[in-house]
Amino acid sequence: MIYKNNYTIITESNFKIMLLPFENLRESYISGCNSLFNIDSNKIELKFSNVHQNRKYSELHKYLKNNIVLPEEFCRKVYSTKFIKHFYSDEMISDFIKKWGKVRG
Repeated sequence: MIYKNNYTIITESNFKIMLLPFENLRESYISGCNSLFNIDSNKIELKFSNVHQNRKYSELHKYLKNNIVLPEEFCRKVYSTKFIKHFYSDEMISDFIKKWGKVRG
């Protein structure tokens, strides 16, 4: 999966904010931190906690991920935001709408 933008840093007055796409978190975090803090990427480690596969509700998460179907119009609205369009290509957005807005089997 190729992302339109791996990360974005917004500078406003005397602070900076880094925005990352969730699906590519590890790579985005490392690239973004490297740029934001000028840190060698070999020295950056991202540790995950509260990972859904390790939790008691992992089966429910798996079920919902594989079975939830949302109205296509709702998906189009969600995937038309400026943040989505910033990080994802038109092709990826179309794939997301197809994935979540139809019955999967």
